Amino acid sequence: FRSDRFIAAFDRSAEDERSFALAYMVRAVTPGRYVHPAAQVEDMYRPHLFARTEEGRAEVVGPQQ
Repeated sequence: FRSDRFIAAFDRSAEDERSFALAYMVRAVTPGRYVHPAAQVEDMYRPHLFARTEEGRAEVVGPQQ
């Protein structure tokens, strides 16, 4: 885990057909509009297997008075 990325490894065999889902959260504490980069997943040993999400946008508003 780093402040700008999260890396994880999964031990799966080639015959493993189970699917799985991953989720992540972004955090911003300063009001403003932000664009967060796309998430990506790749197979270390089979580089033709990969996926990438779209980038996202978030807006952080200050306290409502």
